[in-house]
Amino acid sequence: MVADVLAGIGSLPFLAAPVVRQVMWDDNGWGWGAWFFMTLAMIAFWGAVIFLVVWFVRGGSRPAAMPPTSRGTALDIAAERYARGEISEEEFARIKHGLAS
Repeated sequence: MVADVLAGIGSLPFLAAPVVRQVMWDDNGWGWGAWFFMTLAMIAFWGAVIFLVVWFVRGGSRPAAMPPTSRGTALDIAAERYARGEISEEEFARIKHGLAS
């Protein structure tokens, strides 16, 4: 039975003489156009990859941190600096005295 099926396959016109294509050199009719478009596609692909990496590293679409527009009076700023330990007690007293006068 298998021999009958295999014998029948040879009689089908599209299987009787298979067409062998040169896959490596045929280019599917593109010629040099395939090379050109693949080059552009690779540049676009790697450009998109680099863009996405930089975008995610920088924080995506999050807006840049902006300093507050009003930080308070000079005495408030000096008090914040004293609380953070940036200036000494004597320097804070000097600034406070200088602002009071």
